Amino acid sequence: VTLGLGASALSFLLGLNSNRLKQKFFRFFSGTNIIGLEWVVYCLLKKLKSGYLEMGVFLSSICLSYLGGRTLQMIGLTGGIGCGKSSVVETIREDFNNLAVIDCDLVAREVVRPGRYAHRKIRKHFGNEVFNIDGSLNRGALGEIIFSDKKKRNQLNLIMQPVILWEIIKNVVKLKAKGYSKVVLDAPLLFESKVLVYLCYPIVTVYISDENTWVGRVCKRDCISAFQARQKINSQLPVEYKTKNSDICIDNTSSPGVLKVQ
Repeated sequence: VTLGLGASALSFLLGLNSNRLKQKFFRFFSGTNIIGLEWVVYCLLKKLKSGYLEMGVFLSSICLSYLGGRTLQMIGLTGGIGCGKSSVVETIREDFNNLAVIDCDLVAREVVRPGRYAHRKIRKHFGNEVFNIDGSLNRGALGEIIFSDKKKRNQLNLIMQPVILWEIIKNVVKLKAKGYSKVVLDAPLLFESKVLVYLCYPIVTVYISDENTWVGRVCKRDCISAFQARQKINSQLPVEYKTKNSDICIDNTSSPGVLKVQ
């Protein structure tokens, strides 16, 4: 059962990945990933001495999961901190009723609720000082640690990324079941995840080309000093890297009206 669920989840992700392969490379390669997966699972089942009926059920579930992912387009939306990504999401929700949105920030808040796996792991590695009296995560206290310590930031990512990915998969499957064929993944750390970039097409990056404007907006949004704002900005991947590796780039240096037109 565990093997079947794992293989089905993986095949669904490979289905999503095939959309990017199809657009970025060639249609031929977009189907090769599922063939490889089927062969691996077939060999595993054979080694476990499963019957033909069990093999048939497993392989059928893999193919159906793959087709489910293949017929769904996941659009990746990312950008630097304070660049106005939320404004883009708001426009999408107002003007495009056929698009569903998954907010990775909300997902990240959900997975650290008291009692959940990520909550326990964060307490183990970062201590009680990053938690409030009621047991909830003190995101501000944790943020101060990870924005100034790259090693701690990487440690947090190792805890958070797998559980967030699993929650995203569950949300995507639910939206697919509701009839959505296109989903926008609002993911601030899309490139940092190392996995989500392979599941999304196109990847849209919102950025601010003028650094002073960018720092000013972060200061205003978070009520922090310019030094703290630059510290937060520098803790993320350079915006140049994100724009270079994106399919669509939206410059939000100007007014909200110009942003909406884009």
